[in-house]
Amino acid sequence: KVIIAIQNEREWARFCTQVLKQPELATDPLFNSNNERVKNVETLHKKINNTSNQLSVSEFTTLLTEADIAFGSVNSVSALSNHIGLNLINVKTTKGDEVTMAAPPINRTVDTDKSLPPPPKLGEHTAKIFKEFEM
Repeated sequence: KVIIAIQNEREWARFCTQVLKQPELATDPLFNSNNERVKNVETLHKKINNTSNQLSVSEFTTLLTEADIAFGSVNSVSALSNHIGLNLINVKTTKGDEVTMAAPPINRTVDTDKSLPPPPKLGEHTAKIFKEFEM
């Protein structure tokens, strides 16, 4: 699956022409503005799916890339675990075991210790949070 983000009318026209190969959709009264596309989203999805279902994901995303249309792929857990942008780290649990998990998306500087503390114990911060929010 692919999530597509059409950000303006120029992109909509490029999407219709270069990706769907249906330039007439750009000016179709059912789809010629974002408001109309939202109103007619079920019909629009059918038109998009008619084209995208005839292509492999690779072919479809290549067309999107060539048309400069923002998109993101919806990955399975397996595909996500092999994603080029995902870094894995080992973290010790409160019992001393090590588990592998996704690294935080923000990289720390080289001057800081890159090891993470163990996750909090169940309920460890409950009283503090309740106090902070006056609960």
